[in-house]
Amino acid sequence: MDRHKFTAKMREGALEVPFDVKAEWGAARPQIRMFIMGERHRTRIMVYGGKYYIGIWKHLQEDLALSEGDDVEVDIELDESVPKVDVPPELVAAIVKSVKLRTAWEDMSYTHRKEWARAVAEAKKPETKKKRVAAAIAALKAQKPKKKPAKR
Repeated sequence: MDRHKFTAKMREGALEVPFDVKAEWGAARPQIRMFIMGERHRTRIMVYGGKYYIGIWKHLQEDLALSEGDDVEVDIELDESVPKVDVPPELVAAIVKSVKLRTAWEDMSYTHRKEWARAVAEAKKPETKKKRVAAAIAALKAQKPKKKPAKR
């Protein structure tokens, strides 16, 4: 796996990536592992105006005392791991009742799965949790299945 180490100036909360990400890794916005000032973080490359950037979260800028114009040494590599979502038992119980629901859940993007799981997990009252599970199931039922490639 190719790692790229470079120094970039902090500009508007982002670092410009000095190589053609799409040509190098086959995708313009790949998930990456970033090593910055001794810390490891997972993020995604951004594309603006034909240039590639890594956004640095405000909390990370504050934690690392990064300011506009600072030279920042960063080491990045493609992250091909599949992120795991901790699904609350109430949501799991509702999803496993149907193959269509399980398929819809797996077809859903990582971010959407994470948001639904968090919404259910953070509910304090049982009735709120029940409503959120019902809303998640309704969203899964409304989701159109991904098209499978045609067999030849």
